[in-house]
Amino acid sequence: MRNILLAIFLILSCLAFSQDELGFLSIKNFGQDDFNSQVQNFCVSQSESGIIYVGNKEGLLEYRGGIWRKYKLSNFTEVKSIKIANNGIIYVGGVNEFGYFKPEKIKKKDGSTTKRLKYFSLHNKVDTSITNLGDIHSIEAKGDYIYFACSDYLFIWNQKELKTIESKNIIRGLLNFKDEILLKIDFYGLQKIDGQKIKNIRNTEQILYQKETDQIDENGKFKTIKAPAIGLSTKFNEEWNIAYSEHNGFFLYKTENDILVTKAYSFNSINVINKQKPSSLVRLNKNLFAIGFYDIGIYLTNEKGDIIRKIDSKSNLSNNLINSLYFDKQHQLWAAMGKGISRIKLDDNWEKFIPEKSDYSGIIESVKRFNGKLYLASNEGFFVLNNGLETASLAKFSRIKQPLVDMACYNLLNFKTKDIDLLLIITNDGLVALDNKGKLINISPAIAWAMIQDKKDPNRLWVGLDDGLASLYFNGKSFVLEGRVPGIKIQCRQVEQDANGIIWTGSGLSEVAKLSNMVFEKNKITNFDLKIFSSKDGLPKDNAIYPKYIGGHMVFGTGEGIFTINNKNIFVPCSKFGDIFYDKANRKGKQCHRIYEDSANNVWIISKNADETRLQIYKLIPNKLHDKYFIQKPFEANGKGDIFNVMFEDINNILWFGGVSSLYKYIQDFKPANVPKFNSYVYQVIAGEDTIFDGYDFYEGRQYTSQLKGTEEIIEYKNNKLIFDFASLLRNNEETVLYSYMLEGFENVWSAWDIRSQERFTNLPEGSYTFKLRAMDRLGNISDEATFKFIINPPWYRTLWAYIGYFLLFVGFVWGAITVSTRGLKKIIREATAEIQAQKDELEEKNQNILDSIHYAKRIQMAVSPTKEQMNKYFPENFVLWRPRDIVSGDFYWMMHKNNKTVLAAADCTGHGVPGAFMSIMGISFLNQIANMPEVQNAADALNHLRHNVITSLNQEGSKTDTKDGMDISLCVYDFENMLMEFSGAYNPLYMVRNGKIEVIKADRMPVGVHDRMDSPFSNSKFTMMKGDVYYILSDGYIDQFGGAEGKKFMTKRFKDLILEIYNKPMEEQSKILEDTIIAWRGEIEQIDDIIIIGVKIN
Repeated sequence: MRNILLAIFLILSCLAFSQDELGFLSIKNFGQDDFNSQVQNFCVSQSESGIIYVGNKEGLLEYRGGIWRKYKLSNFTEVKSIKIANNGIIYVGGVNEFGYFKPEKIKKKDGSTTKRLKYFSLHNKVDTSITNLGDIHSIEAKGDYIYFACSDYLFIWNQKELKTIESKNIIRGLLNFKDEILLKIDFYGLQKIDGQKIKNIRNTEQILYQKETDQIDENGKFKTIKAPAIGLSTKFNEEWNIAYSEHNGFFLYKTENDILVTKAYSFNSINVINKQKPSSLVRLNKNLFAIGFYDIGIYLTNEKGDIIRKIDSKSNLSNNLINSLYFDKQHQLWAAMGKGISRIKLDDNWEKFIPEKSDYSGIIESVKRFNGKLYLASNEGFFVLNNGLETASLAKFSRIKQPLVDMACYNLLNFKTKDIDLLLIITNDGLVALDNKGKLINISPAIAWAMIQDKKDPNRLWVGLDDGLASLYFNGKSFVLEGRVPGIKIQCRQVEQDANGIIWTGSGLSEVAKLSNMVFEKNKITNFDLKIFSSKDGLPKDNAIYPKYIGGHMVFGTGEGIFTINNKNIFVPCSKFGDIFYDKANRKGKQCHRIYEDSANNVWIISKNADETRLQIYKLIPNKLHDKYFIQKPFEANGKGDIFNVMFEDINNILWFGGVSSLYKYIQDFKPANVPKFNSYVYQVIAGEDTIFDGYDFYEGRQYTSQLKGTEEIIEYKNNKLIFDFASLLRNNEETVLYSYMLEGFENVWSAWDIRSQERFTNLPEGSYTFKLRAMDRLGNISDEATFKFIINPPWYRTLWAYIGYFLLFVGFVWGAITVSTRGLKKIIREATAEIQAQKDELEEKNQNILDSIHYAKRIQMAVSPTKEQMNKYFPENFVLWRPRDIVSGDFYWMMHKNNKTVLAAADCTGHGVPGAFMSIMGISFLNQIANMPEVQNAADALNHLRHNVITSLNQEGSKTDTKDGMDISLCVYDFENMLMEFSGAYNPLYMVRNGKIEVIKADRMPVGVHDRMDSPFSNSKFTMMKGDVYYILSDGYIDQFGGAEGKKFMTKRFKDLILEIYNKPMEEQSKILEDTIIAWRGEIEQIDDIIIIGVKIN
């Protein structure tokens, strides 16, 4: 960790020694409106879980991120000192008061208990003769002992008893050195506290000095005392502490075998510090200190004592009165101040230059360094950055008010040749140059957008105009206007040049100009190749185009992603920059507002964030092996997503970003510390009208800031309306945090990310639940998961005892009812039994008669169907699989041989069982008639006549109220002499397997019967049969049968796969396989429909 934090020192110390321009650090100020208490604050501490505690004028403040809470002491005084023990208990010292905060069980309205943070005073254990303690200014802890110190007393709390030690000398404070508790005290200097005993330390006279008091001696002079020269103290390293006092300056000290050892420590700025009033000293890391003052804010110094940065009200600190400093686990510096609380982010790559405080104005259009100075062009003027007048103070801009540049300025360019070094400026009135002597020179009155120096001929300057492109040439003394490029009349807002010298321009209107093979004679362009591109060439419509030469390729930033141009001169989405900026399917990517390449070939893209609510910066690292880039990280200079128009790579690996809001400096070499993953907190849960969780739990002497693992809150059903309040402690940007939650047991899915920090659930049913919470910062980092478990009891009428009661009442009622009615029922039963038996005999006789009739109907149906012998006569290789769902079937098959042709049909009538059988008999009868009609010339004619007969016989007219009785049918006409086949079908197709491939001869999508298309004739298919062909016709009963592991239909695809497996087997074996397969498929599921399949093989 120390090695990581060393980076803070390296960056800040570099800034000090080179006097580089210092900008604003990221500071969050909390005021009275935030923490809802008096403004004065005295001390800061942090719990192991990351919660911040502040000693305030009105009590103890707690901060979990986005939410402040206040806890008061018993005498309502301020908190002057805080110590959080290893067990999480918060010990505090006030004025004439000290004690601790710990969760305590309290009774809720329903009689159950919950834990809330409560203050327990230890002052009431002090002897009543001691009436005035003053400030409890110091607290330390070791093991079970807690030490409280005020000027005249030391109190030792061992968790059971309070011991009071009165001091004859003034106690100045408590120190912790390598887990040894030291007492700063007059006359002795330092003493060691061992348990409940105080031991003297030898050799302490070296840190004592004579200090005047406000008391007068007998000679009328101020009395003096021997006071310890340890005003401020903090840990220096694993061996030493460092101390400061106005008398002794800085020195190191330690104790060895109860002997004080000191060592001088040189601090370069000791004279400056002695003139001020330091209030606190904090060691940030091995090489960096923070010193707070009562009236001038904070100094950051290196280990040599050089002041490298001042942080005060001019730096955005709310005020300069610093009472104490605290460096937290997230490497942020907290300041408890006379007016408010501030949090300072030290380990940050970013520094900000705020317009109103850095003395510039307008939207930033360009930034460049020239002659050692940083220059800024905005739409309100031309500015130069100067270092602060005081050591380590903020840099500020000054406006250059000379007439040539005292106006809107839009672009800057470092123009350097072997003869000259200039900074070129595009202004509202034309083109201006600044030389290295500070002189401004008017170059041209041309109103320009952009400019670049030619890579092939550095003396040439290309200038993009509102309606064209022009060039100027430096002849060694001045610029000569070479004129406009003929043919370019489009807006040239951006100008770029590739490695081949080709000039590319971009406009705000989806236009690009490509200028190549330029030839100049006498400062005039005489020959060139020109191509103008537009949306017709693949550019997105109505887009601003930003051409850039990056990684050896020309790319073009647009509002619909990054494009490149292919060999056919067509603009296509560029895949080099990853999926975020390249959507191949939709031919659209993420908006590219600006794109730059730095000297290390990293690519910087300014684009929308993940939810496209604001702009952020993406840094992409080149993968040279694959000629692609990968995103190292997205980030923002602040939480608002400023619109950046400018990026400038400066010396010392520093980048500048500027735009609408502010100017930012990004220090690339700085490596922020790897801080612990931030936490999210469920800090309050309300059930009904009761607070069941208030942010704290306590178990076996340890305090927790979340619900204890393995525990569950029990909630009565009447309180099943719950409110969850939550927060997260991010690094300096809680206002941008998003939350996602899930109530496991109710809705087991994470909610969408949302800024709201409260969620309500109403009318939850009884059961076990776990509320889970996650937080996400603006860069997509997700916190550890916070949970809260609870059980909602069922209402009393759904409890186990209620159900037992219901059961007993029911049993009693039934027993009583049975007892009362048994006597009368027995007689009724005897009479009813005889009557039921007679009715049963009658029903059995009628049922048998019906069954006999159905079985007779089956014999009739079998009689009118083709026999096996008839089938074999005309189809030597065939099978018929016929499985009625009931005794009789609505499926039937029919065959007739006439005029050397054999007609074969398989039909599925409306219904099954007896109704279906009636329809099948009707269908067979009609087919027999139709087959003998001379006008029937093909299969389709037969179906047309069959439909007419069915509709007429059933008296159907085609209205919506008619029943849709009819049939689906496959009808084949086999002409074996000519090896021809005719087919016509109503819904049911013909399956043909030929040479191992299956083909489906489709049927018409209408039945034989009433239908919307019943006036349309059936279609007739005719084709040649081949030896080895196998034909299958069937009803839908086989394909629609439910079964399998998931209870789904057999389906056509599975049927086709099956017949492809078996078509070359003997026909009887095929029939057996088909039957066994469907039986296995349906398993325990009943057959849902009649089944018929006919297979014929051509031999």
